Amino acid sequence: MKIAISKGDNIGNYPLYKIWLEMVDPTIECINLYGLSKNNAIEEIKNCSGLLLSGGNDINPEFYSKIDQESRCFNIDKYRDELELELIIKSINLEIPILAICRGQQILNVSMGGSLIIDIEEDFDKSIKHKLEGDQKNLCFHNITIEYNSKLKTIYKVDNTIVNSFHHQAIEILAKNLKVVAFADDKIIEAIEWNNPQNKSFLLGVQWHPERMKLDDIGSIAIAQAFLDASKAYKHN
Repeated sequence: MKIAISKGDNIGNYPLYKIWLEMVDPTIECINLYGLSKNNAIEEIKNCSGLLLSGGNDINPEFYSKIDQESRCFNIDKYRDELELELIIKSINLEIPILAICRGQQILNVSMGGSLIIDIEEDFDKSIKHKLEGDQKNLCFHNITIEYNSKLKTIYKVDNTIVNSFHHQAIEILAKNLKVVAFADDKIIEAIEWNNPQNKSFLLGVQWHPERMKLDDIGSIAIAQAFLDASKAYKHN
């Protein structure tokens, strides 16, 4: 079974997505789509059973009507933005399961007409740290509350849990066909799903990084398992 990763190359933390998924199913083949032309990436996704939208740098704010805020964003990669927007549309049309992580959740929301907070501390609230820098960057954690009637609740089986955090942007206006299924104590949106999932494929966005959580974190492994189960069902159907 092939799983497409929007950016899953061998740089920085990107190899962790493949390692994380292979912990659940070592037989899968992960395909890195970053670097391909849009046309080649679209052809490749047709042969895959799931799409993982990985984390990364800020999305160009021109895609959510804040082009005047570009100077406040970091390391914009317009090629990646355009590639992922195309992949999301194609995957939804083909009913391919989608798991979106951190930046992935943000671009999923943008692709459907939502917008983003440019900088949480400057534009929203400072009561909770959502990102630390330098040697502390992997030590940022906070509580989230999970909504009762959600796919995420069936995955985690708890109302509250602690997750890692490494982002300065987040969802501002939620796209109409999505719903919030988890939020931080400061009300930052931490997870999203289909607003009406009936007759729709698997779709889950999380703002944290389950692939970076400890190996014994049951919820993070359960997310990977749920995504791969949906991908297997897609392949068989």
